[in-house]
Parts: sequence; structure tokens; C-alpha cells
Amino acid sequence: MIILNFLNRNNFADVRTLELINKRILQFSDIFGMSDTVIGNFSNDSEGNFSNMLAKARTRQEIEQTHQSTLERFEAQNKELVSRAEHSLFTSFTRDIAEKVYITPRYIEAKTKEIEDDLWYVTRWFFAGKQGFRLDDATRTVTVTHLPPPKVFTGKALRRMEYGMAKDYQPRSGRHTVTGSLARGIFGEMFWRGIPESGSLVVDADIEPCELALYEVRVRPKGNFWGGYAFYPLTGETRSGRVLSHDECAALMALPVRDFSVRGEPVGKRNRHLRPAVEHKLDRLISGDDFIRKVLTETDSAEKEAVNALKNKAAERKVELMRRLEGLRFQVKTARAALDKELSRMERLSLQRRCSRLTAELRRAEQHLSAQRRQLDTDLEEHIQELLVDAQLTATIERLFVVQVSGTA
Repeated sequence: MIILNFLNRNNFADVRTLELINKRILQFSDIFGMSDTVIGNFSNDSEGNFSNMLAKARTRQEIEQTHQSTLERFEAQNKELVSRAEHSLFTSFTRDIAEKVYITPRYIEAKTKEIEDDLWYVTRWFFAGKQGFRLDDATRTVTVTHLPPPKVFTGKALRRMEYGMAKDYQPRSGRHTVTGSLARGIFGEMFWRGIPESGSLVVDADIEPCELALYEVRVRPKGNFWGGYAFYPLTGETRSGRVLSHDECAALMALPVRDFSVRGEPVGKRNRHLRPAVEHKLDRLISGDDFIRKVLTETDSAEKEAVNALKNKAAERKVELMRRLEGLRFQVKTARAALDKELSRMERLSLQRRCSRLTAELRRAEQHLSAQRRQLDTDLEEHIQELLVDAQLTATIERLFVVQVSGTA
């Protein structure tokens, strides 16, 4: 299909439209790409231009192939542009705003599938070897095959004969989701019965041998024994003594496992309080104050508002210091520029003294700037620490397991 648009050179509106389109093409050079000829292919030679268009006519398949070829050719460049845009977004806006950009339908679909795959993996592991259940991988359903249903949860019974993970599974009360009754029962039983306190892993990678530990950190108001916020940080240390962050530990735990072993009896909520607390060298790497601070600064609370107000005040003070410094620099520049003009002897001497005074003041301000910024940071930390004390929050730390990790090399 060929579409022809005719412009009247004697019509000012048509001429203005042509001018604007050409300016946009020049402004966004190469951005329109394959649409350049569609948007701006203007000519006053109708016969020659029409013949040229017919010669360049392409089938839909040819257009699609050209389009895919263009995408592949510029794939690396496009990814780099997106990466730069994401970096600019994170450095220009608050983290809360920047993170929302990732919440797209495609992202939600991918994360949902990832979570569902993990949930089914855990479900298969939990019911493996248990009599009276049938698991169907194709439909991802758990079916009770004996009555009464076998007891698999402590203090809780299964209320349905079947659970399914399909989006259209009916009734809805039988859907197996992360927040559903079956998943809550599985996770609750896992934490109740617990796991062995220690073990070893051999992963399919060339890594430095290390030791990792998983902790449970609960932050609650003083005097409260229930509720609060729960965190499950990983920490570790290599054989050479390098401390591993949570993300580094998580990456190691995600590596393919070639072999493993466990030591000791399972320890969980049912018996952890009965076992004597034994210190481990990795315990020093977990600080309760860090998680209290995390609760104060990242959860919706009055303390978070107070911390943000303190941070904003410190940031405004730093900006004020920089403005004063820039003001002095401008005055020195102006005074030096004035010395180049023709002046009387008295005017020149007066201006030289003023220039010297401003230069000395600027030098002192530059020397004191870093110290003043450090003092602002110190004051901010002290005020935040006062908020930590006033918030009356406590953090309890429990080590869940320790594992030795080594590679195949």
C-alpha cells in the first residue's frame, strides 16, 4: 500500500507543516530509523519520486526481516542506553521512585513465574516420600489419595482434598499460592521442625572456600514478644578472611550443587530455645543496630519521617555551604576582572586589597568545607542514634545454620 500526501506550496499551513517535520527529523537524526522515509520523504518531482517508491516497495516479510536485523544490529547499543538511563534515574531520583519504574507488566509476569516455580519446587521437596499424596507436575496439583488426610502439619490439618496452582483453578480457596493456606502450612512446618545446624556444600564453580551463615533478626518494641519485623540476612567469610556481603552469599548459595552433607539434628522453633547458645565467629558480622536503623528508615513510621527530615536538613546545609563558596568564587572572579580595566591609583589599590581579602576568605572556605561536611555527617549520625534510643526498639538475633562452601576446582 502506498499513501500519497499532497502539499500546496502556496498554502502557508502546508509549508509550515513541512518545515516542522524537517526540523524534527534533523533534531532526532537517525532516531526515527526505518520511518525516516515515511515521515519526511518529500519531493516536488512527483513522477520521479513515485517511480522511486515503486522500485523500493517491499513485502511484509521483507519489512519484518529488515526490522529484526536492525534490532539485532543495535541490540548492544540499545542495552547500553537503557543501562545509562536506569543509572541516571537512580542517581537523580529517590530510590522509592526509581524502583517503581521496574514494575511493568512484563516484569510482574516474569517474577510471578519465578516465584511459582520456586513454590512448586519447595512443595515437591516437602511432600517427597510422604504417603497419601499425589503430585502432578503438568497441572501442578497436590491431591490427597487417602481418607482421612495424612497429618503433615503440626497442630494443623489439611482442609481440602486437592490444591492447584493454575490461575483459573476453582474453587479459589484451593489455589496453591505463596500466601495460601497450603504454602503457609509448608513454610510454618519447615521453620517449626528446622534444619541441621551445620553442613557443607560442594558447588560447581571455581571459588575460594568460605563459610556462610543464615540469621533471623527480629526487631520489636521493647516488651513485645510477638510481631515486629523479621529479616533473614546471610553473611560469610572466605578462607583468606574477606567478609562476604548478603548478595555475595546469596550468589554462592544459588550455584549448582555437586555434593552436600549435613551435621547434627534438625533445630527449629520447636527446640531452639532448649539448646544452649554457642557463639560463632560469624556472629560478629551481624549488628542488631543496623536492622533497627533499617526499620526506622525504610518502613512507614513517624521515626522514618523524623530521619528523613534530619537528612534533608543536613543536605540543605551542605547546599548552603556550596552556595556560599560559589558566591565567594564569583566575587573573586569579578574583582580580578575589574583590575584589567583602567583605574586610578587609589581605585586600583582599593580593589587589590579587596581582591586579596576575598581570595584569602575563599581559600579558608575551601579548606574548611570538607571539615564542615564531615561535621554535618557526624551530627546527623548522632541525631539518628538518639532516635534509635528513643524508639525503644530491640533486635534479637538467632543463627539458623552455618555451611562450609567449596568449589570443584
